[in-house]
Amino acid sequence: MADSKFYKVHPLFHPFPEETKPLQSVDRFGPVGIGIELHLPAFVMKVKNVEKDSPAEATGKLKPGQIIESINGQVLKDIDPRMQLGSIITQAEATDGKVKLLIRSTQGAEPEQVVVTIPVLGAYSKTWPLNCPKSDKIVRNMADYLAKSGNHAGPGLDMGLLFMLSTGEEQDLEVARGWIKELVANYKGGHAYPWHIGYGGPALCEYYLRTGDTSILPVIESLAEQAKKTMYNSGWNTHGNQPNYKYYSGGHMNAAGVHCVTFLLLAKECGVKVDEYTLQSSLKQFYRFAGKGNVAYGDHLPESGMVDNGKVGGLAFAMAAAASLTPDGEQSVYAKARDICAAKSFYSTSWMLHGHTGGGIGEIWRSAAMGLMHEKSSWTTGCGTTSCLAGSTARSAYLAESAMTSVDTGGMPTPWPIRSRVKHCGSPARRPPRTERRTSCLTDPGGRRPTTCFIRSRQRRTGTGRCRMWTLRIWRPMRRGRYRGD
Repeated sequence: MADSKFYKVHPLFHPFPEETKPLQSVDRFGPVGIGIELHLPAFVMKVKNVEKDSPAEATGKLKPGQIIESINGQVLKDIDPRMQLGSIITQAEATDGKVKLLIRSTQGAEPEQVVVTIPVLGAYSKTWPLNCPKSDKIVRNMADYLAKSGNHAGPGLDMGLLFMLSTGEEQDLEVARGWIKELVANYKGGHAYPWHIGYGGPALCEYYLRTGDTSILPVIESLAEQAKKTMYNSGWNTHGNQPNYKYYSGGHMNAAGVHCVTFLLLAKECGVKVDEYTLQSSLKQFYRFAGKGNVAYGDHLPESGMVDNGKVGGLAFAMAAAASLTPDGEQSVYAKARDICAAKSFYSTSWMLHGHTGGGIGEIWRSAAMGLMHEKSSWTTGCGTTSCLAGSTARSAYLAESAMTSVDTGGMPTPWPIRSRVKHCGSPARRPPRTERRTSCLTDPGGRRPTTCFIRSRQRRTGTGRCRMWTLRIWRPMRRGRYRGD
């Protein structure tokens, strides 16, 4: 940014406000309750909108079009305006909650100071989001908001159910139960997009693994059947039952497909019927991206570069689910694939909010994936993928300043942060017996190279006291490399 007249610090986020563009906006100035337009010369601020029932509206003095001369004595300069505005909010929340806007109704009019009072949350602790009262308050506020804002469970891009499971609070679990009851009563089945299966499906599995509520199993099984119908060449497209060959990704959209793999593994863990070919072929397809760069956009070779758009971080979760379902566990190739994907996703990122659709997808999965690697020695004592996905996904939102979970373990959390606070059907005290057996030197279904096959049977006790028997078979390539001819 050596040639920039505005930026003295290189922006962290991409895209960032351009100093030559006539009109841009910061759509939400946090808890203040206004949107801010950015005009030239870089950057003149104007009120874009005032949110209903917000602290800004409570003043009765703010309206769209007003010029903002300064905020708490600061004008925008040197750094990304969003970072400066965020810092102003952080300082106000840590002190008296006062956000003072110097306002002019029109150019040349006398300025008037408008004081907006936002909730005082205190300062972030040095270890935030861990052992941080402010982070806990953010989580509580978000959970209360979700509880009042409708049903957030079911197929779709809404991750509200996963959030509520991640808090570890009984009151939030009761809200989740209500959502599931409503979903089950109204669910009609039918077509579901891979995006909706991959983002909405895992939370439904997590709910069952957490509660043992069998009413959700038919919905999970229906989505697994939809994943079977929409899979093409071991991957998934974005929309429809048929791949779009004209789309440059060759019929695949891996930003959606990688989470479908995670869903199928979790669905298998729940004990529902999952098509074996769909599970095995998609697992093998995505496993082969691990350690070879970024997960491709579509049906391509792995990509290079410093932006994964959440695909590599998402793959870390799929590999975590696979590792937890194999007898080798932490010694399996899937555990190694999980670790390399988590590290690649996190440390190779050079921009925040950068990627297809304008960003944001990467922030959901990138930081969360690194949570999978924390204190890995406790991995084998975790009680299932429930804690893996719900807990670590929660951590990612903290790092994106959209906190997702509250963990109280008396110190740094394990990769299964919910385990210390949550009781569910897979907890060690109630876990039913299981048997395992191993056969080796089998042949891949494609008949190409010998593999090792793990077969594991488990009895899972459901909420009605009945046991469900299921068998998981995962084909694993030999350590020397990929299959010949792939």
